[in-house]
Amino acid sequence: MAANSKSHVLDLTDGPLLRRIVAFAIPCLLSTLLQLTFNAADMVVVGRYGSAEAMGAVGSTGPLIHLQICLFMGLAIGANVLAANFFGAKDWKRLHLVTQTAMAMSIGCGIVLALVLVPCARIFLRWMNTPESILEMAVLYVRIYLSSLPFILIYNFGSAILRAIGDTKRPMYYLTIGGVVNVFLNLFFVVKLHMQADGVAWATFISQVIAATLVWITLRKVPEVGFLRTHELRFDPLMVSGILRVGIPSGLQSSCFGLSNMMIQTAVNSFGALAVAGCAASSSLEGLTHSVSFSFFQVSISFAGQNLGAGKIQRILKGALTCMVLSVSLMMILGGMTVYWGRELLAIYNDNSAVVALGFQRLVIVVAPYGICGIMDVLSGALRGMKHSMVAFILTLFFVCVFRILWVRFVCVGDYHSIRAIMWSYPISWILAIFALGAYFLHVIHKEQRLL
Repeated sequence: MAANSKSHVLDLTDGPLLRRIVAFAIPCLLSTLLQLTFNAADMVVVGRYGSAEAMGAVGSTGPLIHLQICLFMGLAIGANVLAANFFGAKDWKRLHLVTQTAMAMSIGCGIVLALVLVPCARIFLRWMNTPESILEMAVLYVRIYLSSLPFILIYNFGSAILRAIGDTKRPMYYLTIGGVVNVFLNLFFVVKLHMQADGVAWATFISQVIAATLVWITLRKVPEVGFLRTHELRFDPLMVSGILRVGIPSGLQSSCFGLSNMMIQTAVNSFGALAVAGCAASSSLEGLTHSVSFSFFQVSISFAGQNLGAGKIQRILKGALTCMVLSVSLMMILGGMTVYWGRELLAIYNDNSAVVALGFQRLVIVVAPYGICGIMDVLSGALRGMKHSMVAFILTLFFVCVFRILWVRFVCVGDYHSIRAIMWSYPISWILAIFALGAYFLHVIHKEQRLL
């Protein structure tokens, strides 16, 4: 069924490609941008109105929190793919079943993970060499944050189910509501009640509860997923297996990206504080361009998933090409603007000329050609939507993660040990991954067409 005033559902298996993809993509993009804005608000509030130690405590937990989020979003992708397949096939019974299973998993996994991880917060932070001066504050922040895991998973899995049936608007609305509440609570807890990192953590906790509740209420009212009811939640073995088969490789891939970036960061650290500051500022500016790439990654998953279920393989190919064109076009514009005003933008973070110069090097090499990354992400997402998550994971792992680690270890040595040489590992790895993923994607398309 097409989207109309009475329905948020968007059938991606029929109708004009461009219009359908744009209608699906815009809320995804806005959601990503909103998430970046709200995350930045946490740091701004605690940095301006709290203490330097509180800001350090929140900032020091970033890699740990990011790792958790990557794993959870990966599992949610598994639910998204299965639900999109069933929606495309108009198999309402199994769509209802995967929704029941996904939401049961979100509650069960969230509670178990919270019970296991919360007591381990101090251990994780010590492994990360968190300074003693901020350790206690960081431990408190992480424990409060991890306590919200059941609600984080409910929102992520519920949003994944809604995206599978073409509904990207309501997850965006709920993220906006939760984010606005988060900002106001940040100000209330930190400015009014003079709380520190714990105030920001409680604001995040409450905003997650609100977003999860809104998603749950929505699923109870959506006929396509069978009007979700609490007493009907179940762990169907086949659905659990399907979700994990797609979701685990997706989560591992995102986590491995973090590992390779940590290796790159280690190499950058060897050039001193000015290089670290310049690359950090450049990386922050990269977030806007990356949000476009990530949004079309999500679009390609649901688009391929629905059309695989509908048996419209040629439409998957056309949709992937359309997503690539849109993604590359937007990122060329954003990347060009970022580089054009790059020195001025970097100076906002730090006006030291050396910091700006080093950060600008990274912008030119990494951000300007970011459209290449967009093509890679679309191919990776389309393969996931077609249930080839493991191969997409292996190819991306090798050509993006392993390649970068080998590049830093064996290429960036001697006369080639420079920031510029290190940063070239990004676009080169994207190009290699495109060739590998593209070849396999065309192989899968050909294979599926022969099976019809």
